This record gives sequence, C-alpha cells and structure tokens, in this order.
Amino acid sequence: MQPIGRETANITKSDDTTYTTPYDGFQVDAEGDVKITDWDGNAVTIPSCLAGVPYSFQFTKFWSTGTAAGISTILAYRFNKTD
Repeated sequence: MQPIGRETANITKSDDTTYTTPYDGFQVDAEGDVKITDWDGNAVTIPSCLAGVPYSFQFTKFWSTGTAAGISTILAYRFNKTD
C-alpha cells in the first residue's frame, strides 16, 4: 500500500477563480454557509459550516457570492498518492 500525501493551501473566496485540479476538501475560520462548484460543475451551497471542521467535498471553485461574509480564511486540501 502506498502512503497518501497531503497538500494544503490557503485560498480566498472568488467568483472568478476556477481550479483546474479540484481540491478534496476545506476548513473555514468562521461559521456560515459555503458555496462551491463541485467536480461535476454544479453550484452547491453547504449550510452552516463550522469553523475548524474539515469538510470532504471536491470542488473547483469556492464562491464569494453565497459564502458567509465572516469567512475570510479557507484552508483547502488535496490528497495525493505518492510513488
């Protein structure tokens, strides 16, 4: 069995940024609704996300519109198999 690596990035809310390689999940710094675009291109709102809790939703966009105003820091992550 191969080990799984973890890549993390601090990202910002944006209605214009689309990631070509999707992220596998996120954590936010404040409670509130989060709007993402999922792997299939659907805009999805996840209600009442809690600060510091990991959410495992693949996404290519983390929207500003539709995401709670109080959320300012987003930690996004990807899991990658290593050789």
